[in-house]
Amino acid sequence: MLTKLHYQENYNEDVREEEKDELYPGFIVDMASVTLQYSKIEINNFKSEIEEIKEIKYALDSFPEEAFADIAILYAKVQSYMSRVTSILTNMYQQRVELKHILSDLNKIYKRCKTRILSTDKTISKLRNQSLQEATVNERIYYVVNLIDELNSNIEDLEEKITIVLLRDKDLERANVNIARQQRLVESLASLNYPVVSGHRKAK
Repeated sequence: MLTKLHYQENYNEDVREEEKDELYPGFIVDMASVTLQYSKIEINNFKSEIEEIKEIKYALDSFPEEAFADIAILYAKVQSYMSRVTSILTNMYQQRVELKHILSDLNKIYKRCKTRILSTDKTISKLRNQSLQEATVNERIYYVVNLIDELNSNIEDLEEKITIVLLRDKDLERANVNIARQQRLVESLASLNYPVVSGHRKAK
């Protein structure tokens, strides 16, 4: 599959002369605009961010009344994790928006090309079934199809990673709620003169 750098630098050289014709009025300008937009996006595979997410570790204390000060430390830790996850998700969503915008424009170009080819090339429009017609059209404008495939692949990969981060985000939200409950519980116990250790748990 051709890369976005390929489209940026070699579009004019690699597309056959007859395929650089105006498949519809404004086709060449539209393709140049889309490929330029794509070349300007800094694709982040978020590999390091996913590894960072997987390394997030925390554990709620089964007996928080024995080390009340540790609750605040754990709460701050989880809040920090949540902020980082939110930042990662924001960057992922931004990249997805950019890619989907380009894909939408490219799909419009593809549809206009397909309509024009089928209406002007009788050898294709007379083929016996729609699948064969579409395959022939796709071969004719392979460079458009390849770029659509590449964008779809990047978006699908991004969606999978977003799912991973969202799962961790939900885990952190649950932990945040549980920590708050623990804190309220210990405060209630203290108000009832239940023995509560205000300091940190001693290392064993």
